[in-house]
Amino acid sequence: MSPMSMCCSCLTRSATWIENHLQFTVTIGLGDEAEDIITVSESYKEAIEALNYKMVEGVNRIILFHQLSTQSGNDLYPYLHTIRTIVHAFSDAGRLENTIKSFIPHNTE
Repeated sequence: MSPMSMCCSCLTRSATWIENHLQFTVTIGLGDEAEDIITVSESYKEAIEALNYKMVEGVNRIILFHQLSTQSGNDLYPYLHTIRTIVHAFSDAGRLENTIKSFIPHNTE
């Protein structure tokens, strides 16, 4: 079993334990394996980047950075800011209406 597979297995067991015992879920971003101490910070940045895909990939799971570049759903990534804005606007109906209107092109005729 590769170190990455062992890490994913451990993280999956941990996430399952958290969900079963603490009544909340976790989403974990996992960067590529660091070859040495110098590349640990790059792996950390990749893990944070993986978490940016949470709205596309789903919650309560482990999101692997190296799989993101090979998946076909990546074309949604540019829209994540728009999706987040709309989701946050749901907390206020007036704000939601204004937010949706801001995304609709105005007719200039």
